[in-house]
Amino acid sequence: MNANEHTNCDITIKSGQDKSTESTDNRSVHDAVGKKNATSPEHEDNGEHSDVQGAQVREVDYMEYCVVSRKDEEAVEITSMAPLRDTGGMLVCDHCNGEVKLLDRAFRQTHKYCSVFKPWGAAVLDEEFIVVTFPFVRLMQYFKFQDGCKKLAPWFPIKSQNEYYGVTGNKQRIVAVCRHDGENMSDTPGVHIMARGGIVLHFVRKDSQGRQLFVNPDHIALNKSTKLVYVSDSGTHSVVCLNLEGELVRTFSAPELSPRGVTVDQANGNIYVCECNSESVLRLNCDLLVVEKLKLKGDTLQNLMAISHCSKTDRLAVSSESTPFVKVFVV
Repeated sequence: MNANEHTNCDITIKSGQDKSTESTDNRSVHDAVGKKNATSPEHEDNGEHSDVQGAQVREVDYMEYCVVSRKDEEAVEITSMAPLRDTGGMLVCDHCNGEVKLLDRAFRQTHKYCSVFKPWGAAVLDEEFIVVTFPFVRLMQYFKFQDGCKKLAPWFPIKSQNEYYGVTGNKQRIVAVCRHDGENMSDTPGVHIMARGGIVLHFVRKDSQGRQLFVNPDHIALNKSTKLVYVSDSGTHSVVCLNLEGELVRTFSAPELSPRGVTVDQANGNIYVCECNSESVLRLNCDLLVVEKLKLKGDTLQNLMAISHCSKTDRLAVSSESTPFVKVFVV
């Protein structure tokens, strides 16, 4: 089977009742400044806490897809997912197999690019390009869509030397989680906001009091309307919201919070966060307040990794560590 052939995937249907009613001179290292959200000017946004344990729980039906292809030599682990807006399909990084895959709506593989390196994060920037991170070799690279989003071709490297994990972006900017900044010889984790050519415009590492803002940042998502970025950090038990100028907008944190994947519903601005301790997906509003906690009817969400929301299908897809199965449910 070649890279363009469809791959059969196993589907398990889980049924249950829904119980709920641009130049280098301009770049800067930021001590992130607290800022009010334009959508809620009365809301004070620094250090907001919300009751994760007391959140309303909604149990949802779901479907489970196996995304193993016949030529996968290693155990599949999906570290990143991004929706393909026009098709309702999905772009995924299979970290262990070194593959960037395109899936259709039924999570059947339609194309894969095999790399000698291990991809971790991926983002669809526009109709032409995606960006993929390879942190173990400190590389970030463009890929270009071909044949109307049916194939991927490697384009050119954007950055080297830096250890990037989660990545997001739009037509003007690329935003990535950086755990090692080789250009500046810094091991302080942070967020890099870049021009599309790869020039780092803003480094975000500390808050306005000079305290380290990130400890173990992981995944990242962008609201393309408000241009706000959301970063999950299991080390600080928080989700941090920044704007594209590198300013801190607000923080959602709770002592029991262990966030991994994060995604944005582009239609209404809701943020969905994989919460590992409670084995659930948290739905937050634009003020980063918990609206509800989503759990699966008759099953658990263990060792959560990545999450993606597709506005075309209104579906959430979640992956877990060391498993080829993706659980999908309508929100």
